[in-house]
Amino acid sequence: MKRDLEEKRIEELFRDKRLKDERAAPSFARVLEAALSRTREANRSLKVSRLAFASAVLLILSCGALLLLLKEPARRQVASEPPKRQPVRPSVEEPRSVQIETSRKEEPKAAGRRLPSRPRHSRVLISQWRPPTDFLLKFPGEELLKTTPDLGRPLGNFEPVVHELEN
Repeated sequence: MKRDLEEKRIEELFRDKRLKDERAAPSFARVLEAALSRTREANRSLKVSRLAFASAVLLILSCGALLLLLKEPARRQVASEPPKRQPVRPSVEEPRSVQIETSRKEEPKAAGRRLPSRPRHSRVLISQWRPPTDFLLKFPGEELLKTTPDLGRPLGNFEPVVHELEN
């Protein structure tokens, strides 16, 4: 009996606690409206940020097009002038084993002064040319990968070792 009274008392305490919590909780409609208004505000700010991004991209593209249009006449002026000859200098040192054909034209002389010499043009066959960094592709022990091992030959003379046990 005493146990039934204790259980009823506990049930009443839980009921009172639940009613107190229900009174303190906001209504579902109010919570739902608040959530919906937050998503509407987020969508508005997302639309504004997209609009700002699109306008920035449009501004950058229009500035780039304007710069290209302004620089175009300068290119035409330079193109109308005869091109200046730049000396051709090879950027890579040529290997020693390749024979180089050189051709040198007669340099014109004017009134006792010498004009600057023109660079010599060299021709190297593509089949004979080796890159200057070719040595980096070689590594120690490379010959082991290019040969086939001989499996029939013994590696050494092995004799069995017998240990005598003394009893």
